[in-house]
Amino acid sequence: MFAELLYSVLFHLWFHDLVEVQGMHSDVATLKKASIWRKASRIINEEGFRAFWKGNLVTIAYCLPYSSVNFYAYGHYKNVSQIIVFSA
Repeated sequence: MFAELLYSVLFHLWFHDLVEVQGMHSDVATLKKASIWRKASRIINEEGFRAFWKGNLVTIAYCLPYSSVNFYAYGHYKNVSQIIVFSA
C-alpha cells in the first residue's frame, strides 16, 4: 500500500516536471529549487487529493491476477514439498 502511494506521488511529480519544461525560462532566478512537498501541494491544489490515485484501479486489475496465482502456487508447492520430504 505504501509502495503504491510512493510510486504514485513520485510518478506525478516526475510527470509534472516533464510537462512544465522549466528549462525554457530565460531568467534563472525565477527557477525555484525542486521540492517534493512543493510539488505535492501543487498537485493537491490543482487536481485534488484523489489525483495521487489516478489509474490505481487499472494497476490493481493488472497485478491482482498475477499475485493471486503466485500466492496460490507458492502455498500449493510448499505443501507438496512437505509431503514429499516427510514421506521419504
